[in-house]
Amino acid sequence: MGHQVLAAAAGRKGCVMNADLLPCPFCGYKPPKDLSDTLYPSGIYRRFEPEIGFTSFIGRRDRLPTDEPCWAMHCTENMGGCGAQINGNTRDEAIAAWNTRAPQQPVQPADGWRPIESAPKDGSVIIFGYTANPRVNHHAYEGRWNEAQQTWTSVNGFILLAGANNWMPFPAPPNEVKQ
Repeated sequence: MGHQVLAAAAGRKGCVMNADLLPCPFCGYKPPKDLSDTLYPSGIYRRFEPEIGFTSFIGRRDRLPTDEPCWAMHCTENMGGCGAQINGNTRDEAIAAWNTRAPQQPVQPADGWRPIESAPKDGSVIIFGYTANPRVNHHAYEGRWNEAQQTWTSVNGFILLAGANNWMPFPAPPNEVKQ
């Protein structure tokens, strides 16, 4: 585990240290070396059911002592971040997901960009634009309004899209692909 050193080395039991986390993909905030406020169990637990070869996910109330916690990596707002969150089934998966970046493709600032205040809140999937931090290039991400959480989330519901300040609808698919 090159990216983690357990707290015994730092003198704090349970603390995880960071050696190579990338900055937040949305706001550019660099997580601190001490991840105790940034990386922790998400409150969801996973249980492997050997008789059917299936993993199920359980909330805190219904968990068994043998269930393993899922983890969440946060861009902590009270430390200067934007509030984005990425989950993983394990601590290492959450860190790997945080460090994963899609290939950068230029976003075409077209007439289609609109202020975030005008985005539909009906569950439609739209493209979000981020220009919240001048140190970070403009990024785009697909997501929708999550009525239950009263916030914008990614299409898989894991990442809170704090910092989005513009949006555009998805373009219409091509009628026919010519070969």
